Amino acid sequence: MNPRYALIKTDQHVRPAWIAEDADGPGGFIFGDGEPWEGPSARVLYVWVGLPLPEATPETVRRDALKQLALKQLREQIGLSVTLDAAGLHMRLPAGEGVPFEKIAAMAIGKTAAGWDRARLYLALHEEKRLFRPSKKGFVARLPVEIRQRAERAKEERAHKAWSEKVRGWLVELQAGLWRDRGPEARRFVDHLTSLMVYERSSPHWKPLAGALGLHVEHWEENRVLLKRWLQTAGAWPGWAGVWLRRAGVVDGFPAELIALADNLARSPLDHEHRTDYRDTETYTFDSSQTTDFDDACSIIGQEDDALLVAVHITEPSPALVPGNPIFDEAAHRMASVYTPAETYPMLPPALSSGRFSMVRGEDREALTFRLRIRPRQGELLGIERSVVRVDENFDYDSALCLTKRHPETWGRLTEMARTLAEERAERGALLVHRPQVMFDLSDPRHIRLHVIDREAPLRRLVEELAILVNREGGRYCRRHRLPAFYRVQPRARVGWDIDSAPDVPAERLTRNGAAIQAARFSLEGDEHAGLACDRYVQITSPIRRFGDLIMQRQIATHLATGVPAFPAHAQLQDWIRRAEQRSTTYNDVARRIDDEWKRRYLSQNPGIAWTGVIRKAAVSVAEKTRPAHVWLQEPQIDALAELPEVLGEGIHGRFRVTRIDHDRCKVWVEQV
Repeated sequence: MNPRYALIKTDQHVRPAWIAEDADGPGGFIFGDGEPWEGPSARVLYVWVGLPLPEATPETVRRDALKQLALKQLREQIGLSVTLDAAGLHMRLPAGEGVPFEKIAAMAIGKTAAGWDRARLYLALHEEKRLFRPSKKGFVARLPVEIRQRAERAKEERAHKAWSEKVRGWLVELQAGLWRDRGPEARRFVDHLTSLMVYERSSPHWKPLAGALGLHVEHWEENRVLLKRWLQTAGAWPGWAGVWLRRAGVVDGFPAELIALADNLARSPLDHEHRTDYRDTETYTFDSSQTTDFDDACSIIGQEDDALLVAVHITEPSPALVPGNPIFDEAAHRMASVYTPAETYPMLPPALSSGRFSMVRGEDREALTFRLRIRPRQGELLGIERSVVRVDENFDYDSALCLTKRHPETWGRLTEMARTLAEERAERGALLVHRPQVMFDLSDPRHIRLHVIDREAPLRRLVEELAILVNREGGRYCRRHRLPAFYRVQPRARVGWDIDSAPDVPAERLTRNGAAIQAARFSLEGDEHAGLACDRYVQITSPIRRFGDLIMQRQIATHLATGVPAFPAHAQLQDWIRRAEQRSTTYNDVARRIDDEWKRRYLSQNPGIAWTGVIRKAAVSVAEKTRPAHVWLQEPQIDALAELPEVLGEGIHGRFRVTRIDHDRCKVWVEQV
């Protein structure tokens, strides 16, 4: 026999109850929370026979189940035949205040209305959610602002429901490998897929779309594979480099108004006033063959018995670039140029970074010049001055070798002195990073060529040592004159690592003397840069590539001209420092990811080659669940995974062949040869 249920009107509410099987009177009523009820039979509004409630469930579950059962029964059996002027009743009730059901019933249907009419009214008030909501006292007439908000939410929910239906339809097409562009809405959907791929759970479209697309919060590798396939089907796959660049906030191109401002600034006349003229002095730049933004140059301006007098010229961007200038503000937003093997994303518009402010051969340029005396194992500052220079040749590192051969007594001697400067710094604790640099020839992306560059090559060492010397002297100048500065500081390294076996230290953070370097950071207070063996150090040599260098150059140049810094406010400098730190970390990460992607492409195009590698983290087996070893492939400079015997520990060298490459999961698998 199915149980019987009742709808009972208490003092403030209409409550559902069930009737005990042996009950003969009102004492057999029990509410959903287990509370017995005794009262006059006139308060029993309606009785019916229904299905049993869930067994062995908490009282809250039984109460909710009973309430839903009662409302369902009322809808099906009693209906909504009561005539309710909901709008009129809402106007008569005090908005936002709980009103007892008895009082509402008296207003709406009169005090003498039958029990079933009261039940119908109770259900009608429950159904009229737009104007009323239940409360402890009975019901509350919603406030006007609440009604508007609910109407807006309802509209959004209807739009979302309609959108979700379309999404499910588009998803069926994408999963079948089909796609038909149905206009703006379909293109918006594809944009949302791109946003999910780029920002993952941080995308504003994650919550509304993840469920409909079947994406799971804990399975992002699988999510990426699905999203990539769908975007490829829709013809909108940006490539992994495009995904990472967008995630890092790297902007491609400049707004038209900024380009126009840059073009106008590029036509500004040369500033000769109060500048030393070096235009008749032979001056050269030394960079990679792909460089177009030449920001520093070098001249040999004299000789002494045991020394060379050298001038390092740093391009000096226009003083018009100040906060409030749109070009300056855009540079403050970007913080640095981003370089990838295929593209360059400059901090300043190309008319400036590769044009007016670039030390291009044969063009007169304003500069900040550091005059140095270079001896074996020693470099000292003779002075800093604002200057005008004209570069005679933009050398790449290979073509510049002719310079050292033609002039061994000057340029050849200078490169040798640079080597001794590095040795002297190393003796004072500098950490000379010993890792090759991988360069790519992408003239034919189907046949990528990889070049491993020796960072110890004479001209590369010369450029590096002169930059360190200039940046050190720039830091000392700021300390001496108490100029607020973006100092680069780095604590002393942890020494004692074996460079070939340090498993938890990235390769780029290891040095040839086995020390693990803690990353350098910006500081307004200043301290030593132990990794370079400099008591003070600022970055000043790349003002058209890095925003911090632009600021530091402006500080020193303005102080030279006026005796005061250009940016005295510490709060403003601290804000720039925070952004520079964040951007530097993000840009370094995206550059590494993109480099590794090109390396994986190169390895895919050259199967079967055996590479020299070192095991950096040995394979382990936890309850027979093997964890692969990490192998560092030394020539392509990339991490790989290998299933190796546990007896092969960290630091072991060997030859490894690539067996599998998973571009979507950014993994390379190798086997020991």
